[in-house]
Amino acid sequence: TAAAAPVPSEAFTAARRQYAAERLLDFLQPRAPDGPVAVAGLCEGDLYARHFRFFFGLARPADSLCVLSIARLGTTDARDADGGPLFLRRLLKLYVHETAHLFGLEHCVRFRCVVNGAMSLEETDGQPMHPCPECLEKLRQAAGFDVRERYRRLAAFYEEAGFAKEAAFARRQADKTRP
Repeated sequence: TAAAAPVPSEAFTAARRQYAAERLLDFLQPRAPDGPVAVAGLCEGDLYARHFRFFFGLARPADSLCVLSIARLGTTDARDADGGPLFLRRLLKLYVHETAHLFGLEHCVRFRCVVNGAMSLEETDGQPMHPCPECLEKLRQAAGFDVRERYRRLAAFYEEAGFAKEAAFARRQADKTRP
């Protein structure tokens, strides 16, 4: 379940007009409920971390926490090249990327993959919405899901969300994945 919490004032750096991602993770840690696999904090404000001028998101796998910022994802009414909701596409990529870190994955450097690092919207937009086969297998091993069922559910979700190309991809993957 999602719960709104006030953002701590000590996490905001006025000179930068940004939130320190690490401080937000520190804030979330004692508030995380027992039992969930992971907790994701969603922030409207812009994030930075250490020596980086901004971050889309930051994960702390040791605590099963991540924080995501929607500040740089664009407007909610923008459409992508296929006519799907661009903001939602970017948010889903960011969420999957940070969740992969929570399951122990580092940035993927072998394939085009949602787990590739991205420091701009252009890089984010150029990434697929799916993990590559290697990252998918790592996630399956870590989380223990059924790959075929995952693709079936993704196809239904993508169809409803207006991502026709991804829905077709997920259906093809479900059809060729062994039970």
